[in-house]
Amino acid sequence: MKSIFLYKVIIGLICVVGWRGLIGQEQKSVYHYFEDSLTYYQSQDSFFQYLNLLDKVNSRIRVENKRATQRKKQKLNIAQNDSIISITKNRILKLSKYYDLFRQPTSKEERLRAREVFTGHAFSYYKNLGDIDKAQKYFLQAYENVENKYSLDKFCWYIENEIANNFTRKGDYERALYFYEKVLRNFEERKVRKNRLRLLTNMGRCYRYAEREKEALDVFIKSLEFADQDKQLETLVHLSLSELYASLDSLNKAEHHFQIINKLGKEFYKDKGVRIKVLEGDILSKKELFSEADQKYESALVDLRNDTNYVLNRIEAKIVEKRIIAFIKDGRFDKAEDLIYEAFSILIEGYKMETKQLPEIDMLHLENTFFTLYEMYSRIKYRRFEENQEFEDLEASNKAILTSLKLVEKFRKSYVSDKSKSIKVKVKKDFVDHALNVSNRLYELDDMKDMSDITYLFEQSKSILLLEKMIYNSKKGKNKIAGNGDSLKLRIKELNKQIAKVQDSKIVDSLRLIEMSIQEEINKKEIEFSKISSLENTAIIDFIYSDNYIYSLVEENDSIVFFNHGSSQTLDTLVNALNKNLSGERNNEDLDFILKDLYLFLIKPLSIKSDKIIIIPDGKLSLVPFDILKDELGDYLLESKILSYNYHRSIITNERAQNKSLELFCLAPSYNSKPNSDEKFISRAAPYQLNYVDDEIKAIQNLFNTSKIKEGFENIEFSGDLNNVSIFHFAGHAKVLKDSAFIYLNDTLKLNFTDILLEQFDVDLVTLSACETGLGEFKYGEGVQSLGRAFMSSGASTIVNSLWAVNDHSTSLMMKYFYSNLNKGYDVDDALRRAKIKYIADASPELQHPYYWGGFVVYGNFSPLVGKSQPLIYWTLLFIIFLGLIIYKKGIFKK
Repeated sequence: MKSIFLYKVIIGLICVVGWRGLIGQEQKSVYHYFEDSLTYYQSQDSFFQYLNLLDKVNSRIRVENKRATQRKKQKLNIAQNDSIISITKNRILKLSKYYDLFRQPTSKEERLRAREVFTGHAFSYYKNLGDIDKAQKYFLQAYENVENKYSLDKFCWYIENEIANNFTRKGDYERALYFYEKVLRNFEERKVRKNRLRLLTNMGRCYRYAEREKEALDVFIKSLEFADQDKQLETLVHLSLSELYASLDSLNKAEHHFQIINKLGKEFYKDKGVRIKVLEGDILSKKELFSEADQKYESALVDLRNDTNYVLNRIEAKIVEKRIIAFIKDGRFDKAEDLIYEAFSILIEGYKMETKQLPEIDMLHLENTFFTLYEMYSRIKYRRFEENQEFEDLEASNKAILTSLKLVEKFRKSYVSDKSKSIKVKVKKDFVDHALNVSNRLYELDDMKDMSDITYLFEQSKSILLLEKMIYNSKKGKNKIAGNGDSLKLRIKELNKQIAKVQDSKIVDSLRLIEMSIQEEINKKEIEFSKISSLENTAIIDFIYSDNYIYSLVEENDSIVFFNHGSSQTLDTLVNALNKNLSGERNNEDLDFILKDLYLFLIKPLSIKSDKIIIIPDGKLSLVPFDILKDELGDYLLESKILSYNYHRSIITNERAQNKSLELFCLAPSYNSKPNSDEKFISRAAPYQLNYVDDEIKAIQNLFNTSKIKEGFENIEFSGDLNNVSIFHFAGHAKVLKDSAFIYLNDTLKLNFTDILLEQFDVDLVTLSACETGLGEFKYGEGVQSLGRAFMSSGASTIVNSLWAVNDHSTSLMMKYFYSNLNKGYDVDDALRRAKIKYIADASPELQHPYYWGGFVVYGNFSPLVGKSQPLIYWTLLFIIFLGLIIYKKGIFKK
């Protein structure tokens, strides 16, 4: 009993007298008692006392940090308060290890107390250290201690709301919206008005950042229903609407809501004064009144820095970023560059802006302002190079934009949701376009012709999410593994041990960046994806379709060539004309000019010598079947070259596992409706009965004795039919709308892009003998979200899909020829090429237009599915030789 009493006295002294020592210069002895007290509580299983002490210490540290920050802003004892701020931050870091509780809470009361304490520590990390990631870690731990996540628990919705806010700050918008929607359901059940309004405005901003402007507008407008009795909250809603319209360049609507804010009166601004000034600056900047805009931004910064409640530096850096953008648009690059250094000094403790040097990457932490600062610095240096032609400026521009790209990739990999990742992929694509302009100039001026940076840009330019999914599939055994990278894995294990010991989140971020680069090396070693040098007589053309230019990277015979084809506007005109001709007019004379111009623009300058070409398209080039292009003599490209396509240069391979028997599964749905037009001219679009599908399926079945046929499905769960199948052939109808793509399994049932992504298909070849199966929603930086792409993402090795509404009759003939060639052992791309050539040779003149035969293309692995059959003369000669040997041996024996 005496020992218990003694510890209580010591704890009381710490709580009442020792706080100054704990956060001041004499903290060692007091901290020793603090640790001893926690150890004692742990030994006695005193769960509540343990948490209560933690919470008291944490609360007091936050109070001292806030007071010191306020005194510093008031310019009182700056050195002393800096010291206190530094010590309190360090103490918060040291406290963290005690939040790994000595046991899990068991009772309802213990869980309630645990989540309160974790929430308090989360606020310490966010408010005092500005560390969103660590704060989120503790908010999620608090959330784990919510007993009933579907109850009307007030504290539960509060934690969910903070988790959602932090996901929004990180940029992981889909996860943020998931938690916001949980809170909204809670509010609707509890009929909360005031907090619901704040929630709706947060949700609206999240939708806006996720580039879902329509949903953002709907949420903001809905929130006005709850603002009628609270002028301050009504101001907040109009402010959000004005910000959204300003971002969409709808300045009239933005100013309309801004005028409403002014009518409501300044007394309702309260803590939104800074935001309102920033909004004014945004509107003025959109009007190209850059000096006036900067005045508003600067005034907002003054108000922010004078606010004694203000702790975080992230908001300050974001406003400085807006000033930088305004100065760049105004051509005042010196001022913009100075502000970039200032923004770094705000975000990085210990960085000195007077050096006018960009910080090293190991000084950075997980903050999305960093990659925009590097990108803007790159643009400033590039503009200076254009003015003075100083090579050093060009090199500095290149280094900065490459650093920015690596930071974007680091951010993207920290997300879980593919939709949130795609936002960063789009940002990366914008940065890659600028980086290519810089690299193009470097390539022209640099005699060394170092291609490593350019190669990196092409690797980062497209289909990153698809590549990750395919790497995941390969680790599940769907691709050949080459080497296990054991030594690199050991390095990652050692890094993780270091990370576990480090408390400083910024050091952890730096170590994670090193870990990411090592993991990239492992991926390169583990995934086979054959090297270019192993593809004989093959050229790879990787295109990038930027806002201004069309670039290509050509790899052929161990050489790499970078080429600028010219204006993207020129290609836009040609591709639009091509699509118009193929979709309706079909004027052969006009088409000849278009196809020759495309050949001269895209292929002729590259001087390809190889017989086989692999195209990696980008942007609108995904709509172009290259084999229909015509050279100067008027010959189609397929007459001299074998063409296939791929989504990313890292997944090109010509090797195929031979561990499965060659089985084919045909899906040929039956439809009730009948077409109205001539049967020879109908397409495979709307769901009506197709007259030539039966002939197509029977011809394929005769070639592959192990084929299975199914006429339709009552549900979309058909992946079981594809187990142990080498080929999946779909012959029916497909359709692409603005934001969706699907195939018709019967008259009403549809299998869409998302359904396919959720499946796993270990299939060698998927042939989608239907309309528009290679088309879909275009995602900037990621590519066309087609049905063919979905099958490849889910594990298929090779895809044959179509680029327009294909003709039923000609498609049936093409598929017969294609599978006949496959069965003879030809490569998949060569089998399709030979099918097209045979079709052209046999078709009547009116059916030789490329519309009838040029729509199908091969993506992915082009290697043969069966061994190539030998001609009859080969077997005859072999028999004669064998017979001769027998006769010869018999003659010897007789002698």
